[in-house]
Amino acid sequence: MVPPSDLEAPQGVEKEDTGETQPEAPKLSIPYIDIQVPYPSAEIVATATYAAVTAVAATTLATPFFDTIKKNLQKQLQAKVNKWKENRKKKETSLTESKENEENLKKNK
Repeated sequence: MVPPSDLEAPQGVEKEDTGETQPEAPKLSIPYIDIQVPYPSAEIVATATYAAVTAVAATTLATPFFDTIKKNLQKQLQAKVNKWKENRKKKETSLTESKENEENLKKNK
């Protein structure tokens, strides 16, 4: 149930002071610089800790997986490069042989 939007306190009634004031955050005093740095709240420290631990754990667990993929990919790429080099050499040798054969045929005529 929602109270009406025009609800007001009756005349003669004063607002109660609930006494809710924010306590001042503890501060760390840094000597020689004269700067006071507020300490982070426990919630912020806990959240940062959980985030850091999760990041380190994920990285630690994922590294071997990605290393395996990287090694397999490197092997496949190196095999393709080697095959390309072999084909290139074969073409070069066949071209030089065919040119030599043509020259020999011209000389023999």
